Amino acid sequence: MNDLFYIDGYYLDEYQINCIKNMNNLLIIAGAGSGKTSTILGKVKYLISIGYKESDILCISLTNEATNGLKNKLLKINLNVTCMTFHKLGLSILKKIYPKVNICKEDYLKYIVDEYFLSIVKYSYRKYLLYMEFKTFKYNDIINSKKFLLYKRNIMTFINLLKNKDQSYEKIFDLYKSSYNKIIYLFILEIYRIYDIECFSTNSFDFNDMINISAKLVKEKKIILNFKYIIIDEFQDSSIIKFNLINNIIENNHAKLMCVGDDYQSIYRFAGSDINLFLNFTKHFKNSEIMYLKNTYRNSKEILYISTKFICKNKYQIPKDLFSEKSNSKPIKLYFSKNKTKALKYILKLIGNDYMIIGRNNIDIKYYVDKYTDINKIKYFTAHKSKGLESENIVLINISDDIMGFPSKIKNTKIINKLFDKELYKYDEERRLFYVAITRTKNNVYIILDKNNMSIFIKELIKDFKKYIEVIN
Repeated sequence: MNDLFYIDGYYLDEYQINCIKNMNNLLIIAGAGSGKTSTILGKVKYLISIGYKESDILCISLTNEATNGLKNKLLKINLNVTCMTFHKLGLSILKKIYPKVNICKEDYLKYIVDEYFLSIVKYSYRKYLLYMEFKTFKYNDIINSKKFLLYKRNIMTFINLLKNKDQSYEKIFDLYKSSYNKIIYLFILEIYRIYDIECFSTNSFDFNDMINISAKLVKEKKIILNFKYIIIDEFQDSSIIKFNLINNIIENNHAKLMCVGDDYQSIYRFAGSDINLFLNFTKHFKNSEIMYLKNTYRNSKEILYISTKFICKNKYQIPKDLFSEKSNSKPIKLYFSKNKTKALKYILKLIGNDYMIIGRNNIDIKYYVDKYTDINKIKYFTAHKSKGLESENIVLINISDDIMGFPSKIKNTKIINKLFDKELYKYDEERRLFYVAITRTKNNVYIILDKNNMSIFIKELIKDFKKYIEVIN
């Protein structure tokens, strides 16, 4: 076989090779553990072999960790191409135009909200405070109240989502006109305006502005980037402003594009990602094609069957077939106990060092460790942070039927929901997140449960996949 397709100690399979050779604009749908990173490495290697220069190629991933990992793997096969996050790309463009670029501190918007409410109190705009049902007009009492913290979170989330979706003041005006709760939109509009002015006055850019403004600079041809081939990983979690930036680069340079991702693993809607960009790829890019990676090298065929049937309860997704040569007759292991610490210690002793503990929330692990356990030594990840990782065994915790359980039942306020498309299937994003969690395993999925408070997802697994489940206590 051609050594061109020998990557990281393995020959690529026929699906990977066909994707690599295809020179149309391409969306590769890559299920969990199907070798997407090897395919990206193979694509870069192939492009160089047919005449592209290293400087012609741009690789983009969503996080610094993923980008650095890809960069290091490319260097190991002697390929030095540009690897960036979207934000680093945006920042590099801004620095070509502005003599000084400051990155806006993440808590600056929080500071603006606090200052705005201080001015309301200072100038005695009591009608606003009465409208929001505050029972005090003292600033310190207001900012320390749960009601204020909720308002602040909603306002900050709304503004960040608005920017991420490439919408502006006009959207707030539209919502103001159609809403009974007009005061909150006046607040948002004023805070948004102040925030923009303050950032502009100091040449400061937040993460959304880095992408938004750089996209406009590229579109107006104030910056010319010479990339001829762009590769994007985790495309299912792209947002409209990221799409705009890449599309503008492509149009200016007549560049080609390869995107890799999996709509089953789209888990960042809360941060502004738009799965419709993935689902409608061929409508957005000319001369485009969709291809599939069909072999999984991580999961057993049983986990593959369970996870696929589970995720496909939601019909608003792209159906796909995945195959595995690994087998494990009972990959789901249930441990019922009200003593969470005892249960976790038992399982970790049983499975050894190659494991990941996964929960829905950052704080979940705190309920499973006692004063004798060093929490920093435990390999714990939220389901979101586990994305892209794998381990021999995974342990799921806090899989309960609670507000902070899995699925999470925390609801967005009506204000925030104005910026989201309607949920097409109940708990659709939580279902995708659970799919991500259980497909991190190469071997078994251990689940610690309280029999009297089981997640609806676990009840579904027990009902539908009983033959693949073993109770281990």
